[in-house]
Amino acid sequence: MGTWEILNNDIPFQKNKRSMVAKWNGKAALSGLKSVLEGNFGSDNVWSEKIGDQELVDNKIIIKPDYYLFVRYKDQVKKWTLEIKTIIFNDFKDNQVVIKSPQIWTCKNNPKDYPNPYLMAATNRHFWLIPMASFWNGSVYDVRFRDSVKECFILDLDNWEKNEFLVPLDFKGSIDK
Repeated sequence: MGTWEILNNDIPFQKNKRSMVAKWNGKAALSGLKSVLEGNFGSDNVWSEKIGDQELVDNKIIIKPDYYLFVRYKDQVKKWTLEIKTIIFNDFKDNQVVIKSPQIWTCKNNPKDYPNPYLMAATNRHFWLIPMASFWNGSVYDVRFRDSVKECFILDLDNWEKNEFLVPLDFKGSIDK
């Protein structure tokens, strides 16, 4: 199977800037999701917690998902694990989202530490919530990210419900300074 090419090498920002933009936009997407949930459950009943980026366990680097999300309903608290993927454009290219596999396998192999794992794909106006169990046994593809190739899942968003944020989110883009 061939290698997918994801990022255009002409995009004028560096790796550190891409990482900062992704973190900013991930926080904005989580905030937007919490606002939607707060409308249903109340602001005191929805909260989140950042999960550490990675850790060394038995000489292996474990790449972790992004956040835990908690919702209290009728005196019970439900906990989800979220990996957030955002895009600075209005839609994902070909309505597909690419997610690197280490976070998925971390969730699959550690269900007690990462309960109810979901992928949240988001633009600044829309989001999709996709249960990781629905694709973690699926095909993994080699995807080129500039100068490296990573194993990734490629998901077709047409297969999932598209939701709207209450207001457009303040996503940072490649041309922001």
